Amino acid sequence: MKAGDKIPIKGLDVEVVNSDKTAITKALPGAGAANPLCKDFKPITENPPAAEDERSVGIVVRYGKFRVIELGDITWTREFSLVCPNNMLGTVDLYFTDRHALTAGSPTFVHAIKPRVAIFDNGATKGADREAFETVKSSPGIEGIWFEHYSVSRPARPAFGESEDQGGKDFNPPDDFVANMAEDHTSTPSYNLKISAAENGSFTVTNERNNFSKEYKPRS
Repeated sequence: MKAGDKIPIKGLDVEVVNSDKTAITKALPGAGAANPLCKDFKPITENPPAAEDERSVGIVVRYGKFRVIELGDITWTREFSLVCPNNMLGTVDLYFTDRHALTAGSPTFVHAIKPRVAIFDNGATKGADREAFETVKSSPGIEGIWFEHYSVSRPARPAFGESEDQGGKDFNPPDDFVANMAEDHTSTPSYNLKISAAENGSFTVTNERNNFSKEYKPRS
């Protein structure tokens, strides 16, 4: 797939917005405005796996007024080209964090797309780093943060750009918003987060571990 390609799925509009280190050059409907946050972007030195991760395929899915973005393992640097100097994506309702929320998800990017809900596709000891969590938590209009796994306390890993210890109580959402609480899943069940969306832009997230559910009304 190449940036700008459409994936034909009946009832949905699915567009590839990044692929093989290339971003779309034509803005999505309603997008394309200059992004004032670009001036505050801080480049970082990315760890070696970035050479593979930056080639990720990312998509935006539109179902009526509902918009969800999933960019795979796109890196901090590659995100920048999607929203600077102009925001080619516009805003979204649901944001699956980039690269497991590990050295990705800059404020310049996340605060530009203004997600209403973010799902951290992290592991118990991988991703959901402090900076990513705080960036999403401070994003304008954020209504909910969900984790695939409880992020346990762990030492910083400098090779992945971490300078502080990670995880722990202060850097997780409330337990109802976490699908998997156990660190070791080899002997315990694994649970999913289920998303049900409507064409009017409303959607519901359900934690299949405890059936806790929260509905998000259409964006006003």
